[in-house]
Amino acid sequence: MGINRRASSIHAALRKKQAALFLLLILCQLVASQPADPSTLLGKVMFGYQGWFLTPNDGGNVGWRHWTGDEKFNNATATIDLWPDMSEYVETEATTGLHYANGDQAKVFSSLHPSTVNKHFEWMQDYQLDGVFLQRFLGELNDRRFFYIRNNVTLNVRAAAETYGRTFSIMYDISGVSATSLVQSFKDDWNYLSQTLRVTQSSGYQLHAGRPVVAIWGFGFADSNHPGTPAQAIELINFLHDAGCFVMGGIPFWWRDGNRDSRAGYMDAYLAFDALSPWPVGRWSKPADYEGPFKQMYDDERLTFSNDKLYAPVLWPGGSNGHASGDVANNFNSIPRLGGQFFTKQTDEIVLRLRRSKTFIYIAMYDEMDEGTAMFKAAETKGDTPSDGTFLYLDIDGISLSSDHYLQLASDFKKNFDQHVIDRLSSNGVMQLRSSSCFPSASSVYRLCMQADGNLVIYSQADNSVLWALGVSTHPDPFTLFMQGDGNVVIYDGQNEPIFAASNDPVWAAKIASSTPPYQLILHDDGNLAAYDVNQQVVWMRGKDNENLKKVLNSLRVE
Repeated sequence: MGINRRASSIHAALRKKQAALFLLLILCQLVASQPADPSTLLGKVMFGYQGWFLTPNDGGNVGWRHWTGDEKFNNATATIDLWPDMSEYVETEATTGLHYANGDQAKVFSSLHPSTVNKHFEWMQDYQLDGVFLQRFLGELNDRRFFYIRNNVTLNVRAAAETYGRTFSIMYDISGVSATSLVQSFKDDWNYLSQTLRVTQSSGYQLHAGRPVVAIWGFGFADSNHPGTPAQAIELINFLHDAGCFVMGGIPFWWRDGNRDSRAGYMDAYLAFDALSPWPVGRWSKPADYEGPFKQMYDDERLTFSNDKLYAPVLWPGGSNGHASGDVANNFNSIPRLGGQFFTKQTDEIVLRLRRSKTFIYIAMYDEMDEGTAMFKAAETKGDTPSDGTFLYLDIDGISLSSDHYLQLASDFKKNFDQHVIDRLSSNGVMQLRSSSCFPSASSVYRLCMQADGNLVIYSQADNSVLWALGVSTHPDPFTLFMQGDGNVVIYDGQNEPIFAASNDPVWAAKIASSTPPYQLILHDDGNLAAYDVNQQVVWMRGKDNENLKKVLNSLRVE
């Protein structure tokens, strides 16, 4: 009898555990399927989406497009560099002239097919990524075939965004358009999209401040392929404003200077946009070169914020332009991804150093295989690419990666980017400054960073110079900076052991005795990091006004 009671209690406990696990599974699924918020751009991580890979017999009547520049698709005619992971596509539209090592013919997808777009948006939902700026190439729309293709891809994107709880917005690319027809062609097409296709009525269409978001990419670029005067740009921006839209500009990277990739005289046009997104792709080729471009981006942000504009830095994973340029020998894998290091250098800097109050992110691109910047699932190894072709695969730089590696990197970045931005630490323990995190002074003149090497550093935002530093630790990471309930400022290592404490400072001990909790740790715009009690009495300070810092810092180290 006792055994039966025991067995019964065990079964009851198991049922409780199973119920709890089931509930946890349901909760996880609910969290995992949270829809993206279509009401605001703030905090969004959006991709550029080309949707331009076409195949024979997909209904578009243009044959191969962007896979190859010929009626045949083989290594000599290919225009893509990065090979996609084809394992999850339910339907493929065409068989190429390429073969895998086992002799099977390689098949590829068409962007015109709804199942292709659905799969791409399903992945966005899986990795909790917000959505896309759907590219619409104005210069090709006078060809009725491409007008049909672009409209159907748009409808597919609309349906997929609604199905998978993602968002989308139209981004016009004005490359190659005749300057004489640019303005009228644009107005006619937007009227068609908004009034006939009614794209902005979709529950998945991205809004900001109650207005549908529309982007125009290409004004001001110095090369001859990008038409449009400043007056034409302003006319189209005003047209969209009159239609109730929020307008983003995809503009040259050196837009503030008005040189290099930007024409002079466009500043009024650039600042007429509601949000600015300078184009950096190809402006540097290795992670170590990012410091200069990031300084440019930081200054971009300051100017856009001072003019009450939103700012959208563009991140990209590396690139390759071998087949498209016709020079595979010199341009293949020309900007190596380095197993993700090229991308994470950018994401780390963005998370640590840019404010997010008026910022969202544009990642170039989701599906761009021609230039090798695609972030979606791609071939993992050389064996996953056709053996009779030369194509990029993810472990080409000697680092083994899964096909979804870049979706996961983007997902991790999104989670970090979504974290609440703190501007101080309080002794209630709610906020801590963890490894690889920073918080700014009130006007972002300085930032305090708890680095992954255990060093607590005050940086100048203007030039990234070090104002004050505690020193690198030999203790195990990760490190966390706390403002404790007793007013003590402490850094703990990965084993929860203190490696630094303000309480080792005799000045702190004297002041804390006459202080009143609670306490706050604040970084000021004058470069001083100060701990205050509830009466605003300073109980500890470090930073710009300290003398003989090395001696003081040595006395504060916890051995």
